Amino acid sequence: MTQIIQMISGPRNISTAMMYSFDSRDDCIGIDEPFYGYYLSKYPSIDHPSRQEVLDTLPHSVDRTLESIGMQMSKSPYLFIKNMAHHIDGLPLDWAESYNNFLLIRDPRRVLASFTQVVDNPTATDIGIIQEWNIYNQLTDRGHNVPIIDTDRFLTDPQSHLRSLCDALGITYQESMLTWSPGPRPIDGVWAPHWYGSVHQSAGLQTVKTRAIPILSPQLQEVSDEVMPYYQKMKALAI
Repeated sequence: MTQIIQMISGPRNISTAMMYSFDSRDDCIGIDEPFYGYYLSKYPSIDHPSRQEVLDTLPHSVDRTLESIGMQMSKSPYLFIKNMAHHIDGLPLDWAESYNNFLLIRDPRRVLASFTQVVDNPTATDIGIIQEWNIYNQLTDRGHNVPIIDTDRFLTDPQSHLRSLCDALGITYQESMLTWSPGPRPIDGVWAPHWYGSVHQSAGLQTVKTRAIPILSPQLQEVSDEVMPYYQKMKALAI
């Protein structure tokens, strides 16, 4: 029986690299943001790159999205879902209770500095941090274990942290999770050309020294200040 591993993240994190990492296993297939079509159809005013392509290629309802995920079952022992927190915010999460869930978080100042390279004037709603906290509480309140990975900490030693994550998820670590071939992957969503430039140039998860926190504009600093308390709560719980 296929076990679903669901990573819930915000944008401009290492979420695509994490999807590639799991997809590089010999027993796992990745799925890229299956609820993106539902999210964009729900909010007609959101003008993301490749909006129409996303709407043309992904389901617009929760039920159809879950059906599309179900069609991937039995193809491998593990199915890895990369989901954005803001795509599923507000949904009843009964469908996720059978999944093996974890959160991927990142300092909102880094998120905002990166996000504005693609989308102008992001709000707290756009970057998913508050939504991640809400989802975490929904799942843990129902008795589920939800490991949290903080990107800055993770990148200081990807191998060690991947081992810890695999242990927390109850799966065997594979060395292949650390590397992949540069370039696009078949599992990429149609939006990849607009968002995945850096990861397409990479060949795996590399150790990164902690870099200086970016200086934000006053407008972006307000957004960071709004979400920072939620990020700090999750950071304190990270493995």
